[in-house]
Amino acid sequence: MSHPSTPMAECTTAKADLYAKYKPIFERFIITFHPKGLQGDIPGKCSNFNYASRMAVKALRSDPEYPLDKPGKKVELLVTTGDCDSVFGERYFDALEEDYWKVSEEAQYRF
Repeated sequence: MSHPSTPMAECTTAKADLYAKYKPIFERFIITFHPKGLQGDIPGKCSNFNYASRMAVKALRSDPEYPLDKPGKKVELLVTTGDCDSVFGERYFDALEEDYWKVSEEAQYRF
């Protein structure tokens, strides 16, 4: 007997699929799922990005091996966002890295 899928079950499956595909090629690969109905949250791309950014920073700060916020440590961080059904071109991440290295060092550390 099949059971109807639930949003959480779909998220868990999507997360496992994304980790299997992308985790091996990144030093850190963080996936977040923006819960619906957060107080003061307006649904949309901006709130999705805001939530994901806050969760990623929280995860990196809690990782004792990651130098975020550590005195004297320089961090280079590239962020890409997408939905679980986003399709990235075969060379998307290569092109992202290539473009990053073309940017002046001053611009790379703007944050």
